[in-house]
Amino acid sequence: MLLPKDEWTRVAGTHEAIVEPNLFEQVQEIMQREIKTTGGECAATLSGFLFCDVCSRQMTIKSTYRGDKIYRYYNCKDCERVGRSSVRISEKKATAGLLREIRKMALSAYDIEHLDFLPENSEEVKSLDRELLSLEEEMDRCGRLKNRLFGDYSAGVLTRSEYMDYSKLYTDKIERAKQDSRAVSEKRSRLVSEISDASWLESFKKYRDIDTLQRKVMCELVDKVYVNRGGKMDIRFRHDSAIKARKEAAKYEESGLEAAI
Repeated sequence: MLLPKDEWTRVAGTHEAIVEPNLFEQVQEIMQREIKTTGGECAATLSGFLFCDVCSRQMTIKSTYRGDKIYRYYNCKDCERVGRSSVRISEKKATAGLLREIRKMALSAYDIEHLDFLPENSEEVKSLDRELLSLEEEMDRCGRLKNRLFGDYSAGVLTRSEYMDYSKLYTDKIERAKQDSRAVSEKRSRLVSEISDASWLESFKKYRDIDTLQRKVMCELVDKVYVNRGGKMDIRFRHDSAIKARKEAAKYEESGLEAAI
């Protein structure tokens, strides 16, 4: 007997995927990226990736014509609209800069892939640990203050209304700290998992000799690119936290070798 479709239960991972999960995610990323163009412009390789460093808004691609040549560039229409100095960068300059940084990251991937280190030694993980400790101390402090309230109320130091108000205040603070602690713990778990699993290094290594930038490469490697008024780019790669952690490990290993020598 077949159940109606609206009564079906879907269970992920019970059949072999037709498309590799990573590839599927990349395709979804390409489809979901908002593409801003003006006039009849076609979507370009970098559309949806470049953002203004001044207002953090997505930049728009435009074209100018000089004779029979077309020059494409990205600019921030929002800054332009409110009278701020325009933030812009040519497509040629942005593409060249991204290709150069991707090749550098690919070479760096070969240098750091062999490193064996504890994710807990990462500065970012340590920072999250400090944040968790601070939240635990806040919960403990508020708990102790809340427990003292009834004694103060019984001794006549607090009225019933004051007792109820303070009790609610500390209860709310404890609950917020618990929620924040859960969020930080989840973030820490994701970060440790990402640092430990170095499979993402393969994504960079295969582009060591890249000379043409395609949109699928952008979706695979790059999260966002911020452009300032001077046209300088701040490239935010995917797995930035894991990259930073492994580079920290590389520096630590290098300093250890120098000390040994």
